[in-house]
Amino acid sequence: MDKESTGTRLKGNVLALYMMTVMGMGVYYNWQYANAHGFGQWFFLGGIVPSAKALVWPYFVFGADQHPRPSQDTDGGTGPGQRQPTPAEQQYHDREAISKFNDVTGMLTRLTKLNIQYDGIKPPQPVLDQMKEYQDTMLKAGQDIDIEVLNLAYPELGNHFRDEFLRSLSLVVELENIGIEARKSGSLPRPLTPEMVQSLGTAKELSQQWADWYGMHYQEMLEALKNKWGR
Repeated sequence: MDKESTGTRLKGNVLALYMMTVMGMGVYYNWQYANAHGFGQWFFLGGIVPSAKALVWPYFVFGADQHPRPSQDTDGGTGPGQRQPTPAEQQYHDREAISKFNDVTGMLTRLTKLNIQYDGIKPPQPVLDQMKEYQDTMLKAGQDIDIEVLNLAYPELGNHFRDEFLRSLSLVVELENIGIEARKSGSLPRPLTPEMVQSLGTAKELSQQWADWYGMHYQEMLEALKNKWGR
């Protein structure tokens, strides 16, 4: 009888300890369910599932949870837990990048023609506004382009576009915005600081580097784009 009583007490203690862990795991699994499915769904539907899961928590901790589960993320992307784009999606993404690049270079051509047209004379305000719009649009569109798509289209195209053209353009836009804000406030234009002079020099140098590289490789790039995307 003593051995039987001792065994019964031991079983009772083990069961009590296990039920304590069930309570703790129940809190965890309910929180997990609410976090994954939303509080509303947990409130109306979630109590049964996580509570039942807590009753057999060793299975999920030492068994099922150790096996990798397929990702349920279907929003695209290539990061952890995200699926790879389909070939059709990747092709659309690549074409969009090349299309934006063509739009940017097209605007650059129009801007260059305006600069040549008004070389040595001050353009009228509507033309200045148009030139500023070209610059702002090119910068915004250029920053949205996937650089690696350009690099795949033609070696180093994306790197030169980012490091020379976009950097030069961003410096110019930044300096012009300083002058525009000064005119809007009615104050005199700020004198050029050594930093501003250095930025202007850097912008001019980068712009020339881009123009030289782009001009040298233009025909090869054009053929590469035609061969790959039929453009």
